Amino acid sequence: MSYEIESRLIEQRFNAAWGSTTPVKWDNVDYSPTADTTYIDLIIVDSNTSIVGIGGNDNMHRIRGIISMNVYAALNTGTRSGRALAEQAAIIFREAEFSSSDSSGGKEVVISCGPASITRLGTVEDWFVHNVTVPFYRNEIF
Repeated sequence: MSYEIESRLIEQRFNAAWGSTTPVKWDNVDYSPTADTTYIDLIIVDSNTSIVGIGGNDNMHRIRGIISMNVYAALNTGTRSGRALAEQAAIIFREAEFSSSDSSGGKEVVISCGPASITRLGTVEDWFVHNVTVPFYRNEIF
């Protein structure tokens, strides 16, 4: 259940901060972008888990992941607008900590983010792309 809460928290934070800046391509939701338009996609990638604390029958697990955002800017418009949008996306999660309680069981999920990185990917089909990645983790007792 915590993976569901994790993705909901990350998506809600992004959606609230990004608003109507550009269209958003959500992971596993049908979206057909039009050439000469700018949009962003958000992908949450869970990577590895390790035990960070042992306590009786319950162990504290640290679940790590990456928040990845690709900014697709229209071709032949220069790089400034795409870079500015990448920076705007990075600010949403850069070194942020946010949480919510699971309404069904009262379990609080805390997402802790690290520094953001922006990488120029260059031309991809009909767009010029910048990628923003932000590592995150959350702890959970199993």
